[in-house]
Amino acid sequence: MGFLSSLLKNTMDRNIPLVHPHLEEVDGEVHHKKRYDKYPIISFLLEKESFTDAEDISIATRHFPERSHQCEIILGFVQFIETPVEEVLHAINIY
Repeated sequence: MGFLSSLLKNTMDRNIPLVHPHLEEVDGEVHHKKRYDKYPIISFLLEKESFTDAEDISIATRHFPERSHQCEIILGFVQFIETPVEEVLHAINIY
């Protein structure tokens, strides 16, 4: 249906306490108000389901940067467990 799975949406919603539940308009977009001056870098290592297709991956990889921007949270990386370990370690070390 063009959106994240309920499990992935639940994971993202658990980040909301980092910001205020109240919304504000910023440059024509709706954002959560910042709660703190500094935020952690958040990264996601995702596992594909047997029914995950290219559209699901596209939706997930687009959603995380958008949501991070709206919540003023720094997004480190979004990788899948199939990614070679060296690439994941490199991404972790960068952030």
